[in-house]
Amino acid sequence: MSSFLKKILAIIIFAGLYYVLERYLKITTAFRYIQFSYAQPVLNFASVVLGPFVGAVASGLGELLLFVRSDVPYDWVSIGCAALNCGIVGMFMIHSDITEGFFLRKDMIRFNSAHFFSGMFCWSVLYPGLRGLIFRADFYESINFSFGRFIGMTVMNFVSGTLLLSLYARSRVNAANFYRN
Repeated sequence: MSSFLKKILAIIIFAGLYYVLERYLKITTAFRYIQFSYAQPVLNFASVVLGPFVGAVASGLGELLLFVRSDVPYDWVSIGCAALNCGIVGMFMIHSDITEGFFLRKDMIRFNSAHFFSGMFCWSVLYPGLRGLIFRADFYESINFSFGRFIGMTVMNFVSGTLLLSLYARSRVNAANFYRN
């Protein structure tokens, strides 16, 4: 199978996984906008392991699937912010040794700080600003939604995203040792 078809297949699989995780496996809290979802760490994993293009497109398509399957009208700003967030995380991690089986402390710090700063930019600056300019949405409503989403994604990414990448790197080492013997 060609590399292009593998990337298309990975995009389809991760977009579907994003939809399922975001729609059905979301942990709600007492606060209206803070929800913890496993979708963003999985797509950050895809953007680190398979490349920033795969993660960004899968995140955008997964977000689009959420809007298609719900009563909420399309929010192109949210789709763009989700894709941009995954793409930036993938770009920061492009020269890491995770695919060779190494997930060092510097990689963990770089992964988490890339997600933190790209999430801060996308969800705390870009989303409320563009939503106010394009849709004339209520600024306070946009700020509350974007900060809630940023907090939920950051906590889940720090915990499950780091764990997912370290387990992936460890499995690569175990697979290499298995085939060497």
